[in-house]
Amino acid sequence: MINYTIASLPPWNAGEEYYGTYNGTVLSNNSYTDNNSGLALGQYIYLYISLLINILGLWWNGTVIWLLAFCIKRTPFTTYILNLSIADFGLIIVNHIWNILSLLGIPVPNPLLFSILFLIFLFLHSTGQFLLTAISIDRCVAVLFPLWHRCHRPPNTSTTVCASAWVFCFLSPAIHLTLDLANLKDGDILNIQFVLNGFLCLPLMTISALILFIKVCFKSQQRRQGKLIAAILLALLFFIICSFPLNALFITVFVLHSEPPSFLHYAFILACLNSSVNPLIYFLVGRQKRGRCMQNMKAILQNVFKEDENPSEAVEISLETQL
Repeated sequence: MINYTIASLPPWNAGEEYYGTYNGTVLSNNSYTDNNSGLALGQYIYLYISLLINILGLWWNGTVIWLLAFCIKRTPFTTYILNLSIADFGLIIVNHIWNILSLLGIPVPNPLLFSILFLIFLFLHSTGQFLLTAISIDRCVAVLFPLWHRCHRPPNTSTTVCASAWVFCFLSPAIHLTLDLANLKDGDILNIQFVLNGFLCLPLMTISALILFIKVCFKSQQRRQGKLIAAILLALLFFIICSFPLNALFITVFVLHSEPPSFLHYAFILACLNSSVNPLIYFLVGRQKRGRCMQNMKAILQNVFKEDENPSEAVEISLETQL
């Protein structure tokens, strides 16, 4: 039913060797297993660190999802954050399944299930990138054109953009899997997704981040929006450091048909770290530096995102900038 496995992409598979090809590239995960008796010490260390990151990420993202979905007034910007947290939550779940199977010594039953897990990982990884790109562009437009952003932007823009990101990122893995099940050549459909992730999202994020940094840090009138912009800039920074290396390796392996590097599993743990760290960014940026030492997460999120709920302040900033 399926003529290859992508078994080298997850960290390892409990001592069992998998071999397969993708577009002529031989993939193998036996680099990380010394024998069939179990996992090496370094593999156990990796798995336990990854499990810890996963547990914290599930807890933090789950808290953000609950609060934004049911406890905090919805705004166009929190719609983006809610969808990003859902994508991160799902990605961490997939990685958690891989780690649990490896730690318990349970091999993935068949190559098809293994490929499905990877395609779900790719789908959620790509969706998170497109959502973060949309967030950076939205804030960039809000800073450059605050009056238009507040008064003339279509009211359902955030919902439409989020839905489009989910659908678009779902198409490539779905088409790939459908053609695979039919034993048809996919025409390198996944390569398109890898190239878009690497050569579209990163430049747009970088340009938007530079504009936000320049406008906020060097324009005193814009510093009132510091918490929200700081959270976005930190999220973009962590993406470039933690998540983009996996994009580069995907392009190297699949598009350029290269051998998977031995440090590929570290790119996966960095991607999961990136998906886990955003709620921590919201907490650190939103907490009060003075006053109460303890704040609940709801108050902290409201403190971060309240700047998106005050249209009069945005208009005032724009008028001051023009004057």
